[in-house]
Amino acid sequence: MRRSTYRQVAAAVTLPVSAWPHTELIAERFDVTVEAVVSIYSQLGQQRVTANFHRLKAAGTATLARYRAGRRAVELAFELDFPPALIARQLLQDLLCLSKQQVTEAVRNPQLLLQWRRAAIAAAPAAAAAAQ
Repeated sequence: MRRSTYRQVAAAVTLPVSAWPHTELIAERFDVTVEAVVSIYSQLGQQRVTANFHRLKAAGTATLARYRAGRRAVELAFELDFPPALIARQLLQDLLCLSKQQVTEAVRNPQLLLQWRRAAIAAAPAAAAAAQ
C-alpha cells in the first residue's frame, strides 16, 4: 500500500475508540481490502490508547466518583475516548482495590471475587484486633 493511501485510510478511520468505521465503504473508496482497513483502525486505536493511558490512570478517582454517581461504564468510555473494556477493568481495580493481575484472574474466573470477599470478611476481626 502506498504511503499516501495509508494516510487517507487512516484519516477516514480516525473516530472515537467507541465507534466503528464503515470498513467496507472505506475499503471500496480507497481500493484496499477490508482487512487492511480494520488493521489500520486497530493500529491507530491501540496507539491512541497507549499514548493516553496516563490520562485514564490520572482520572481514576474522578472516574470512579462519576461511576458511583450513576454514570455507566459505556458512557464513561465514550467521554474519555477509551474502549469500554478498559474502563471496566480500571473500575474493577479502583472499586475493589485489586491489582491488575487480580482483575485478569477475576475476569477469567468470576468466582474468585466471592472467594476474595469471603477471605477479607473472615480476616476483618483479626485485623481490627491487631489495630487495637
